[in-house]
Amino acid sequence: MKERREFPRVDVNVNVNVNKQVRAKVKNISKGGICITTREPLNKGRLLTLSLTLPDGSQIIIKGKVMWSLQIISDFFENGIDFMEANKLQYETINRLTN
Repeated sequence: MKERREFPRVDVNVNVNVNKQVRAKVKNISKGGICITTREPLNKGRLLTLSLTLPDGSQIIIKGKVMWSLQIISDFFENGIDFMEANKLQYETINRLTN
């Protein structure tokens, strides 16, 4: 099966909150999106607001759309999220994380 990713993934140590309600763990990030692990599945197509706390303590808030959700073990799900509506500062910050 051919990879459909446009950008390479990078493992990062970043904290994330989803819609100010769900804490999640970042598995990896790319210029186009993020893979997060949660205790409940996120519905495909759902629009989210992600609040990323970076290693230097700074924070960016970015919109995303759930592209897939997969149960990896009994109470954990990996969720692929595409970034949407990123402004220049958000894109530059993500670009620094992925380089």
